[in-house]
Amino acid sequence: MRGLLIFLCVCGLGVAGDLAWAAEPVTAVEAVQVDMDGGLGLTPEQKDKIRAIRDEYKSRRDFLKNELNSRYEFLRKALDADTLTQEKIDPMVAEIKTIQGQMVDNRVDVVIKLRAVYTPEQIRKIKQGAQVIPSKAAVKRPVKKIRKLETGKK
Repeated sequence: MRGLLIFLCVCGLGVAGDLAWAAEPVTAVEAVQVDMDGGLGLTPEQKDKIRAIRDEYKSRRDFLKNELNSRYEFLRKALDADTLTQEKIDPMVAEIKTIQGQMVDNRVDVVIKLRAVYTPEQIRKIKQGAQVIPSKAAVKRPVKKIRKLETGKK
């Protein structure tokens, strides 16, 4: 029974973490990542700035993802330990929440920095383009359904 409870807690935390990642919608400013220029008329200087901002964002995001995965692993081990107390778990959960907050800060920071690079006209074009770009999840679901139909698997 205890093992089942631990399993459910760990799965719940894992799902919550996955949902935090999956809940990242495509914002209007990020939509330009599909096509660096995409008819926006970016100057070479703008392209360089955008590339630098993206690289910085990606490196921080990857670092934070690795830290988060590491903290989840520590939490899983602690939840599976013979001596489980709230006092041992609380600091680990606090660290996870801190890293998740840093991830949100990183995401907001990149949007603000990117908006500073674009002209108002470019932002307007990006917003118009973002309305037709589906989310990653919306694209994956039909592909999976088609594959299932083709293979006959449920």
